[in-house]
Amino acid sequence: MASIYHIEAFSILREGVKQLVEADATMQYAGGTGDDTVVMEGMLPDTIDVFVVDLEFYRESAEPLRQCLDLCSFLRRTRPSAELILHSPYKYAMWIHRFVEAGVKGFVSKLSGFDMIRLAIMKVKEGEFYMCPLMASQFSNFSEFEERPSTVLRLRTPNFSPRELDVLEGLIKGESTRSIASRLFISDRTVETHRKNLVVKANVQNTLELVNFVSVRGLRLA
Repeated sequence: MASIYHIEAFSILREGVKQLVEADATMQYAGGTGDDTVVMEGMLPDTIDVFVVDLEFYRESAEPLRQCLDLCSFLRRTRPSAELILHSPYKYAMWIHRFVEAGVKGFVSKLSGFDMIRLAIMKVKEGEFYMCPLMASQFSNFSEFEERPSTVLRLRTPNFSPRELDVLEGLIKGESTRSIASRLFISDRTVETHRKNLVVKANVQNTLELVNFVSVRGLRLA
């Protein structure tokens, strides 16, 4: 019987996973927490087979993804026999390769529903890698990765328009909205519209994440 521990900031989601696990005769709910002190100070049950970790556990932090990555690395060091599943918002796909390197074996989007968590638990307990279809669809070479896990996952390139790429180039260079507008002979409002469209297409939250998205992807603009 697989023992499951849930690290999640929201109690309603912890309760949902608890009910999911308790309804499955092959699993046991070992507990859950919304406090990283419980984890970092070793106040966990002795036997845990799978950790389900909220990617946005440190959502109030200045660097939530970095802290979650450190948490996963800590769990791999201190609980080497346990497997890790990341319960992730859809928009953070560009960070997945870093968590793969940290030893995370399962990835489930929070838009995919609780049943995908059950499937992920079953897969990682069998020693397999699992990624829900919604997240896997964001990568152009996921089938290659499944065959050779050492393959570096590549995100699909969003369908940016030529003008959006012009604006993106300016944002990467640190140009102001006024400067980009002047260079491209368009209005400030049009620049802002293109910037918002870029953020949506890249599935990120703001301009800083957009620039990081391009950096992580190695996207060529020319």
